[in-house]
Amino acid sequence: MSRRTLAHLAILVLAWSLAASPARGYVEAPYALGRLVNEATNILVIQVTSVDRTKNLIVYRKVRDIKGTHKGDVIQHNIGRGGFHPREWQNIMA
Repeated sequence: MSRRTLAHLAILVLAWSLAASPARGYVEAPYALGRLVNEATNILVIQVTSVDRTKNLIVYRKVRDIKGTHKGDVIQHNIGRGGFHPREWQNIMA
């Protein structure tokens, strides 16, 4: 390749890299607590009953309803192992 072609290629690559803008992540606007309470159908007080680290399962017991009526007294929260990095579920199950 000639020097002229290499120079044109270098200028083209430089212009292309400068023109690329960084990707911005989509972050939804955080809601105020009042709006969350207003939009929620059920709000309740729960207590952790048990944690199964092999199944990544947290079991809660309903203490009382604050807003609405939640069916049942036991809530099972399955912490999945999927995701981009193990720390996503390991931090919760620690």
